[in-house]
Amino acid sequence: MKIEELLKSIDYKVIDEDDDFKIFKIAAKRHMLYLERKDNVFSLERDLFDYLDNNKLPYSLLLHDKSKNKYYYLDLSKGINWIRSCFNTCAKDQIYLGKQVLNNLIDEKALIEKLKKI
Repeated sequence: MKIEELLKSIDYKVIDEDDDFKIFKIAAKRHMLYLERKDNVFSLERDLFDYLDNNKLPYSLLLHDKSKNKYYYLDLSKGINWIRSCFNTCAKDQIYLGKQVLNNLIDEKALIEKLKKI
């Protein structure tokens, strides 16, 4: 299922996209970065994170493991969060998201309910 089909009952707009990501504006109140992979190993590039973190809106990550059709959803606080801390303590242009992601499994129904409340 394409992400747009899943989000069809949500008020959203695609803000930016490339081959490996999409940024949605949900209900004009929150940005959501969507990453889709063939496994559960997710990484985030510094410039993409900086774009989200430097924007006025709060933001979330929605990650999709296509091989198992599993979704992971994380709300991140502006400015100070574990991803910002990772980038601040290293010179890498990309970090792996690891256990923090895998501990935030969400099913499609719960995801839609959460997004409708935004």
